[in-house]
Amino acid sequence: MHIKKFTQFILENEYYEDINEGDIVPGVLYNTGFEGTGKEVNRMYVTSNEKVTEINFKKGGDSGYISLQFYKESDPLNIPGGVNVYASVMTSKDGDRDASYGAGITKMDLFDADKSEVPLMRNANSIDLLADFMNRTGISNDPTSGTNLAKVITTLLLSTTYNAKVTDTFIKFAKNISRNVSMKAFIPRMSRDFVTIKQDPGMKAFVAELPKSYDALSPKKA
Repeated sequence: MHIKKFTQFILENEYYEDINEGDIVPGVLYNTGFEGTGKEVNRMYVTSNEKVTEINFKKGGDSGYISLQFYKESDPLNIPGGVNVYASVMTSKDGDRDASYGAGITKMDLFDADKSEVPLMRNANSIDLLADFMNRTGISNDPTSGTNLAKVITTLLLSTTYNAKVTDTFIKFAKNISRNVSMKAFIPRMSRDFVTIKQDPGMKAFVAELPKSYDALSPKKA
């Protein structure tokens, strides 16, 4: 049996934050130390701490990290004119030094809005925030990734292992997405900006998997 030195263990786990429970679902890294190593390419991974919960996707090549971020308190984006967001989609090609932003939620009541306002960078609702993330990452076009994303969202929302360790803004978002999927309103309420991905295979897989995962993780009635 090989026992590692304590200093070696610390060095190998320098990327760990508050949650390091291993893989959250098959194919999805849950803060297991791969961030920044290159081994997370074309895979989702999740990080969370007291300030922000992130679902991340690292595409191949130089396309960078795409992050779906949920802040505990409104956080300023580094864009012209400035704006504070509670949730956003961010692409970062070289850390935070070369970041671009997609959909953003600037007011708490926008999480539950039936329709987004214009522009989406400041006035998205939960549906268009997620659609933007799925579009930018390519998840909308990949059934396996769509299925895994549904599992990630429901696990973070319902699993007692994780739901006390994510931000309230993520929980607000996840409940809204689950409600709209169950009402079959998720795709119909999506902005016209995403008309080209509404029927993509990854989008269909996400919509099919979310209620299954929700039912599987929901507390069973006696």
